[in-house]
Amino acid sequence: MLNLYKEIDILKGIAIILVVLGHIELLYALDAYSQFRDFVYTFHMPLFMAISGYLYAKHHNKSLNYLSFVKKKAKRLLLPYISVMVIYYLIKYISSYAVGVNTPIELKSFLYTLFINPYGGFVSFLWYVYVLFLIYLIVPIFKKLPILLAISLGIYFIPFPSLFCLNMLSEHLVFFVLGLLIYKYLSKGNVVNVKYLMIPSLTLQILLYLYSVQHVSIIFDLMLALLGIVSTYSLSKLIADFKLPVLRYVGKYSTEIYFMHIIFLLGVITLFKVLPNGICGQIYVQFIVQFLVGVVGPLLFAMLLKTLKMKRIYQIIFGKNIQ
Repeated sequence: MLNLYKEIDILKGIAIILVVLGHIELLYALDAYSQFRDFVYTFHMPLFMAISGYLYAKHHNKSLNYLSFVKKKAKRLLLPYISVMVIYYLIKYISSYAVGVNTPIELKSFLYTLFINPYGGFVSFLWYVYVLFLIYLIVPIFKKLPILLAISLGIYFIPFPSLFCLNMLSEHLVFFVLGLLIYKYLSKGNVVNVKYLMIPSLTLQILLYLYSVQHVSIIFDLMLALLGIVSTYSLSKLIADFKLPVLRYVGKYSTEIYFMHIIFLLGVITLFKVLPNGICGQIYVQFIVQFLVGVVGPLLFAMLLKTLKMKRIYQIIFGKNIQ
């Protein structure tokens, strides 16, 4: 069981690192990075959804009534969602006057983004939190997992509108359900040895991705996401055999990194834009610095709040209690 906890933390660490890598913004176009980012985007959020489904199944208190459960999830997700959205709005609003921003945010568009369409707004990465809360509203209603699986598969192939992130909900519910199924299978004492699947699954994933670039298909999208989940889970199983506390530590703070990494990335990008080209002209320098700051910055910020015992602020921003 302890090893399983290690694998989950490592898996979360891999997932959040992929998120940060996918949000790096280079000042000069780099085809290799664009290809890598497009590849990562085929599976990194389905992976997060599968992890969320697994953890939900593992920790869900069935004795909790529906209203109490929703209230708990609102505190865990909606509170930091709104708080972080406000922080980003204030940063962009102030910077529009301080350094000049091409698209300053008006209050009306902010409220639209907050409640109606976060995916199409100025902080689009927060769609995951919005959709995860919607999933938590839906999943407890269904007592039979096969019915929920059938519905999630059915709506995956339906082109929903982007309003209320219905398109993202339909595309990701099936992976949350997959997490439920994985937990149900493992909780029965079944053992799945996927260590040696990483190379074949990753190879197949890359080949399918290269083929899908020219032959777009929703079936390929589903297969790429599933293969990506298998590849990263296999990788976490392999890494769990070695002592890599850093990756596990990053996984434990994946929530904090997710909510705050864009702020730190924006700070670095802004700095690169004002510095002479000789200092930041090298692409690899931009890439490495943004990645390190995007991961380490939120960690240091979280540690600072913990050190100062700012429990309330920590809960408002991250939806978690200081442990």
